[in-house]
Amino acid sequence: MTKSTYNLKQVQELGKLITYIARLHRACRDKSQWPSLYPALLALSERLSRLNSQQGSLFHWLLSAELDPLPYATRLHVKRIAALACLVQARQYHAKDCELLMMAALSCDLATIGLLNKRGAGQTFSEREQKQWQQGGLLSLKMLNINTEQQPALVQIVAKNRRYQQVLSSNKHVQLYCGFTRTLALAQHLATLNTSTSTRPGQHFFNACASVFTQSTNEAVQQDCRLLVDYLSPQLLGSLWQRGEQTLVYLGQRQHHEYIFIELGADEHRYRLIPKPQWQYEDTQPHYATLDAFLQHLSAPLQRQSSVAAPQRLPTELLQQVQRAKGYADMERLLSNEPQLQTHVLEAAGAYNRTTQAAANVRHALSMVGLYNIGDFITRVILSQQVAQLRHPLSGFLLGRINTACAVIQHLSARMKNLYPERLMALYLCYFCYFVEQTPQLLSRSIALDPLKLPFTEQNPRPMAALVGVSQYDHADLAAYLKQHLGDGEWLNALLQSEQQPFNELSTNALVCYSFKLVLFHLYGYNHPYAPWQQQLVKKAMLESQGPSTQLDKLVSETLNIGPYNGI
Repeated sequence: MTKSTYNLKQVQELGKLITYIARLHRACRDKSQWPSLYPALLALSERLSRLNSQQGSLFHWLLSAELDPLPYATRLHVKRIAALACLVQARQYHAKDCELLMMAALSCDLATIGLLNKRGAGQTFSEREQKQWQQGGLLSLKMLNINTEQQPALVQIVAKNRRYQQVLSSNKHVQLYCGFTRTLALAQHLATLNTSTSTRPGQHFFNACASVFTQSTNEAVQQDCRLLVDYLSPQLLGSLWQRGEQTLVYLGQRQHHEYIFIELGADEHRYRLIPKPQWQYEDTQPHYATLDAFLQHLSAPLQRQSSVAAPQRLPTELLQQVQRAKGYADMERLLSNEPQLQTHVLEAAGAYNRTTQAAANVRHALSMVGLYNIGDFITRVILSQQVAQLRHPLSGFLLGRINTACAVIQHLSARMKNLYPERLMALYLCYFCYFVEQTPQLLSRSIALDPLKLPFTEQNPRPMAALVGVSQYDHADLAAYLKQHLGDGEWLNALLQSEQQPFNELSTNALVCYSFKLVLFHLYGYNHPYAPWQQQLVKKAMLESQGPSTQLDKLVSETLNIGPYNGI
């Protein structure tokens, strides 16, 4: 608990955003307004994400209240945004992931707002309306004129959302792979249960989580439900508690397990501290006749402290210190101030020991690795730990892809002349960290599942980032990011060169980087032919570097022994 008040500007911002959602719903019924919807949704999703990072507990109040004057579709969207915000907070996702999810939540059924209101009123659909309802996501994409090339992740989420939600509302044993779509579908399903209609009251949010938990057969969905309840416990902010003849509203928790309440409808703000309240999770929610009446309750002077973590960032200063360190003494001194890193270094050094046992101490670990390799080795260990801790809706898929790509590069580079596996692994780990950290909203599982699906020619090189679903990015920004964390170097420049230039203009090192990319692309591609120019490139690179084979198909077959993770 903190004794600071809710920022009045943030409370007003929440009210403006709710009003803006209602205005968008009215605008989507006017065809002349459709061209302006997409930029408006982008701006709105950015504001929602910013408010969630600044004061996420404001969204908790929306899950325990009903705003009666708003139409059912608007109330459902507001609840969906609130549930999504809580999931993002509990999972500590990146702000860019939050923006993408908010954008998907706002746009996935804009084309069927009228049908949503009709469903909320308990009316049945005609055969034509039922067909329109099933195609709501595709119709919304068409209405917004969203570019598949520019927003592949958004298109994938919206297109798959209805099917994912149908799986959640049934007890079918169907795997839900896309983390973004699963997160949105869960928030949407919980919001549907939590929002009252003309025929039934809305369920308490905890009861809705329990209902989905018992009905779903998907472990990730069950884990999210459990995490939500733990994160929002012991009770939702703004929930009602009937204590005798008094109706109290829960405002938050103080130290020493004291809980703060205020009497509903009281003229004066008189706060009560109750040590052991009898929590009730009944399906009764406070109803507010106006939005202003709801916002007045958010001016409570005590609030739950937001636990949204700072955005994930690479330890830039530590990486730069590693680059500047010279010799064993400098490295020992550096590791003595980083006990957690020291533990990881001792474990990772076991790979240089025939018995694969962890090193006895820091000097033993450094001596096993060798003086020439210790800088690259420690950099690789730091980056490996950073990747292992990534928070993203597709975290399991991304971890599998990145770790497999580095394992393939290590396997091939160890059998080639004048290549340094530790340096290359550190370089590629930092490369993938850029996309996870700086552009998480661009990651798309649909592109990553077949990186050769889109056109790939000798004059149009595709980036290695296609392995994690990125087809376009800012090359200058990537170059600055890599040089900031790793310093300038020949292999760094070779990697950047292989991302942009045609293969007949590449240096020897850039040809090697391009070869790694081709092996990985064909490893994950679906029976794509080996083009003559690809065979020629790999042959040239392998001859100059004395690689294990000059034939691309043999290199791909060899890497299958590593057991690549594909996420299917």
